[in-house]
Amino acid sequence: MNFELFIARRIHFSKNKGEKRASAPAIKIAIAGVAIGLAAMIIALAVVIGFKKEVRGKVVGFGSHIQVTNLQNSSAYETLPVCVDAQLFDALRKIDNIKHVQVFSTKPGIIKTDSAFQGVVLKGVGQDYDWDFFKQNLIEGSIVNPADTVNINQAILSKDIANKLGLKTGDNFICYFIGDNNVRMRKFYISGIYRTNFEDYDNLFVITDIDLIRKLNNWEEDEVSGIELLVTDYDKLDEIQADVFQKMIYHQDRKENRLLARSIKDVNPMIFSWLDLLDTHKPPLSKGRRWYWRRDTRRGIFTRFCTVAAWPWRPSPLRWGCASSILNNSSTKSSTIPPTGGANTFLRRRTSLSVRRVAAESTRSVCVRAGSLYLL
Repeated sequence: MNFELFIARRIHFSKNKGEKRASAPAIKIAIAGVAIGLAAMIIALAVVIGFKKEVRGKVVGFGSHIQVTNLQNSSAYETLPVCVDAQLFDALRKIDNIKHVQVFSTKPGIIKTDSAFQGVVLKGVGQDYDWDFFKQNLIEGSIVNPADTVNINQAILSKDIANKLGLKTGDNFICYFIGDNNVRMRKFYISGIYRTNFEDYDNLFVITDIDLIRKLNNWEEDEVSGIELLVTDYDKLDEIQADVFQKMIYHQDRKENRLLARSIKDVNPMIFSWLDLLDTHKPPLSKGRRWYWRRDTRRGIFTRFCTVAAWPWRPSPLRWGCASSILNNSSTKSSTIPPTGGANTFLRRRTSLSVRRVAAESTRSVCVRAGSLYLL
């Protein structure tokens, strides 16, 4: 017999004389209370999930799911270039769950009018750019059209910036770029205005043509700040990012620059850590792998962390790997940490914990994964 039905019959539906039953009003009040409480929980959960999805969509719209940039970048927007070619694009498109590949370049600047000024980041995009996000949030004008020879140096900016500076569609503005020894200026034409209601980015980004950013940075035709990747399934983002990282970390462009692949979670850790606090339906340990990069500018080293979480009922060993001067042999591509360790290598194992964490540090860039160490 159904347990809930059995309890209900004993409390309310029993017809045996002499048995104590709850009054009809009390039963109705209890039912109404449970229904209202359940409805409130469903509405609250729907609001939280919708809020997370909306914020995540706006962050991804400005920065894509995965960014492949120069490994030596020390600034978020004043970047070092990487050289791209058809072979690199083909390699990225062949990775599973990659939906779209596009290039971008960034350049910080200051927009100044007669009455105000605003610090911005110009993001240059090419012909391969996916405009779906900005088309959905465009409220005036049109997107950037590099083929337009009448209105050159087109740009779209946010409604917030336009209101602060007193600008509108069809106006021109002057943007100043501060270099090492000089200050340059360019005149831009406002082709459109967007509004995403995400103030942190609305007050920052101005979208323009990538060729203009190349000229401002004195870059060659195949040099860009990085490559953006859009994925088909956000739930598999960590797994896809790990695959891209493994394929890109050994790649060198024609100027021998190394490439680093980071997910949008790594680019904006504070935003996504905040969103994770709202995740009430996720188990405390989820199955999957998460990669982290940390750069110590004072010591001039890179540290690569990999965390792998397994389900609580499927314990896996804990492995710590640390490496030092033994990694200085540049001819070595990979080496496996020996189980017994050595003078410059330390490894320990535990078998009763459900979380594996692997970390490594070196005077050179390294990648450590489940006990195997890869030199970059």
